Formats: sequence, C-alpha cells, structure tokens
Amino acid sequence: AEVLVATIPLTAYCMWRAEEVWARKWYFVSFVLMLAAALLTFSRAAWIALFVVGVIYMFFYKKISRESFMSAAGVILITLLPFIVYMIVFIQSPIVTSSNATRFDLTGIAWSAFKEHPLLGNGVGSFVPLVEETRLFGLEYGAPLDAHGVFQKLIAEVGLFGTLAFMVFVGWCLVRLWSSWISRSERSASRALLFCLFLSAAGSFVFQLFNTSYYGAHLWLPVGLALTAARLFESSSV
Repeated sequence: AEVLVATIPLTAYCMWRAEEVWARKWYFVSFVLMLAAALLTFSRAAWIALFVVGVIYMFFYKKISRESFMSAAGVILITLLPFIVYMIVFIQSPIVTSSNATRFDLTGIAWSAFKEHPLLGNGVGSFVPLVEETRLFGLEYGAPLDAHGVFQKLIAEVGLFGTLAFMVFVGWCLVRLWSSWISRSERSASRALLFCLFLSAAGSFVFQLFNTSYYGAHLWLPVGLALTAARLFESSSV
C-alpha cells in the first residue's frame, strides 16, 4: 500500500501524457488496478493518504467549485460503498482492535520515553529496545514492535529538537515542490509532472503519520525524484 500511494499519481501522469490510444488505455487499466489494490489492502493509512491526495488534486489543480467537488465526492462515495462497508466491518474485527490496542500502548511508551529525555531523546534506533524493556508489553503482545507513527518514534528517539528539525525539513520539501509547480506556466509540459510528483511526495508523507519507514527508500525515493525534477526544471522553459 505504501508503494502504491507513491506511484498512483505518477501512473496518472503517464496516462495523461501518453499519445497513443493503446498506451493511454494500458496506463488507465494500470491506474485502476493499482488503486483497487491499494484499497483492497484495507490499510487505513493508505486510505487516508489517497483521500488527502485526491482532495489536493481536486482543489488545487482542477480548481473545481464546491458544488462540483460535492458531486464528485458523492459519485466516489457510491462507487466505494462496498469497500467502505467492508472496512467498517473489518475495523470491528479482533485483528484490528488488537492492532489499535497495540498502537495505543506504543504511543504510551513513546510519551513516557519523551518525558524522560524531552529535548534530545533517547537516541536514534532506541525505540524497539525501549519497548523490549517494557515487560508488560511483552506479556501482552509478545515480541517488541516499532512505533506505528512517525511522531511517536521521533519524540522518543530524537526528542523535541529532532522532531522540530524533521518537521521543518518536511515542510521545506513540500514548499519547495509547491513553489516550483506554481512558478511554471500553465501550458508547460513540466507543470503536470511537478504536480504529480508533489502528490506522490505528499501522499508518502501522510502515510508516514501511521508508519515508520521514513528512513527507507519508500519515502525518500519519490521525494528525491520530485526535488530533482524541480531543480532540473528551474532553468528550463519546458
């Protein structure tokens, strides 16, 4: 689901730019299959990330009216109704309720670790050992787990200073991409690509609010591609 959130906007761009009819149909089928696969994982993080990406697209790129947005939202809601109903049932299953309890307890451990070392944290990579030291967690859930959210992990490992530094860096990345997009001419070939790359990076960041792979390529590859494209297009008129 995490990979699909980052690649779905790029597939939409390929579909839009394809000149041959067969290629456009191929990308359209790929887009639909990838979107269905992401939804059928029933990853709540993926659903939220895709929803945020869709809202950004409709409000800032298409610039649709409020009435049109509500109409589009209604059509999407009706289309996804079977998935939504199953998601509601799935959330009430023992698997998900156990997962929610785990997330809640991990958040409590992160908060306790933050209070012990609020400024600089306990060190990068220390969260799992902190969970392992919590015997009650082991008795309840078994093997120690990593945090189920970027902020829980950050406040425990790098404290207030590290968390603020990470937020500033993420904000800079998004502002950099956004400013590069709005500076392009509306008819330029690079404008749509930059916006899809921005959606890919934004969706990846939203996904990390409920995940902790922000030291891996799943997050930084799409962000790096987007920043590279913004840099390359700075001196280009394309």
